Amino acid sequence: MIKKTLLLVGVALALVVAAGPGSALATWTHNGSELTEEAEVELSGPVAIEVPGVAGAHFTLHLKKRFFPFLWTGQYTSAQVTNCTGTGALNGFTCTGTALGLPWTFHKPLFSSRIRITNVRILLHYYLPSDTTHASPIAQTTTEGDVIATPDNGEAFSSFEFEGEGMTTNGNPSTLSGELAVTPAGTYGGE
Repeated sequence: MIKKTLLLVGVALALVVAAGPGSALATWTHNGSELTEEAEVELSGPVAIEVPGVAGAHFTLHLKKRFFPFLWTGQYTSAQVTNCTGTGALNGFTCTGTALGLPWTFHKPLFSSRIRITNVRILLHYYLPSDTTHASPIAQTTTEGDVIATPDNGEAFSSFEFEGEGMTTNGNPSTLSGELAVTPAGTYGGE
């Protein structure tokens, strides 16, 4: 069994090495051609974080995503939370958000269209509806975990469906979900 596993690992490594930096197996694409320099896109769309049956928030998440050529990796270099409102026990409250631990790293396994974003952390502060200047937060949450981003089209991204994996909010199991549109749409890919 161990010999068979080592053989499979060796074959997989040989494929990666044989693919090299000039192979479609090993890089992102721009307008169908291999990406040869770093590139950045923006993503924006509605996201929900929920501690089931307790509370959460709905907001718009704006991200900048940088692709690295010749690798199935990249980084989310900035994140902004806007239009944030509380849900559940925090329904009617407004909120502000801050991305923690940027840049967030992402990678795409070979032969998969799904992209894993690791160590995502979002801090939210909640405010009474009457606190229009957001001077005195009444609650704070930190949501953290990994996010799986699934593109609508692996060859030309227009949007990504985000789904949290192993997410917690203040130590409690939680969910994160959303769909973010890509700008510019349909020019970058990675299949």
